Amino acid sequence: MHFCRQLLNSFTNEKDLIRQDILGMRQDIESEVADYEKADHGSLEIYFVMTCHGINLDLPDRLVGLRNIIKKEIEKAILQNEDVLQFKEQSILVDFSDINNHQLNQKLFKVRFSRYDRYLDQLRKHISQELISQQEKTIHSSMKQFYYDVANASNTDVAIPEEIYNYLLYEIPKVSTSLWQLTWCLAIILLISTCFGLAVASFHHIREINILGDALSGTLLSYLTMLISVKYFSEGQARETERKNYLKTCILQYIHGYTFFYTRGKVASPLTQLIELLCGRKLFQKITKL
Repeated sequence: MHFCRQLLNSFTNEKDLIRQDILGMRQDIESEVADYEKADHGSLEIYFVMTCHGINLDLPDRLVGLRNIIKKEIEKAILQNEDVLQFKEQSILVDFSDINNHQLNQKLFKVRFSRYDRYLDQLRKHISQELISQQEKTIHSSMKQFYYDVANASNTDVAIPEEIYNYLLYEIPKVSTSLWQLTWCLAIILLISTCFGLAVASFHHIREINILGDALSGTLLSYLTMLISVKYFSEGQARETERKNYLKTCILQYIHGYTFFYTRGKVASPLTQLIELLCGRKLFQKITKL
């Protein structure tokens, strides 16, 4: 029971730390979002995953209106450059800056891509025009709100959307532990504890010294396994700085309208990957020609 109690305490402490971090970084996040809305330079990230039916895109809200164009242009660039298609999450960083310096009271954005830059001239023009047409008010309205102030009789509470809250608390890789993981660890510890108890209870039936030695070895191994399990669970959590960085990244991606981060850590099965590698390029080429 001691090990189970340790495990539950570690799980509870982890959730408390995540809640504190979410509330503690509010000022930094809101400040960063405000600066982003006013900035004349910055970067946007286009995430995509290759499938047998083309690519699936994950775009910031500022580029959602160009989804079809972005999909078509990136698919063409991939076919022109890639010999082996990678069926995993990938990204292209879009750097933009206003090169007009407000001299003509009109913005003129220079756009550069981190990948396939010389093959995406048409997309460069479309993104530049899209950014020019966006005003600060438009950018603000396109971004999702994360922190909500909820007034009650005595004070003001802070609320966040349930969907992203549950993800941050139980599913984000390397930071949070799910209820399934907790249940699995508890089951292992209870099983080992049962074996440990049976081994100790059988000592008074042991008459031969070599059997006693085997029993003691098994008991010691069970005890060490439980210690290692609890230690792994409690120390396997991300360190404070790393945890905060993970949380902040996910919160900002939610605010910008991304959705791929919800599935991070879930890897396709080897059979699925093999099928995609065998038939993917042929199907992909056929689809992009339609």
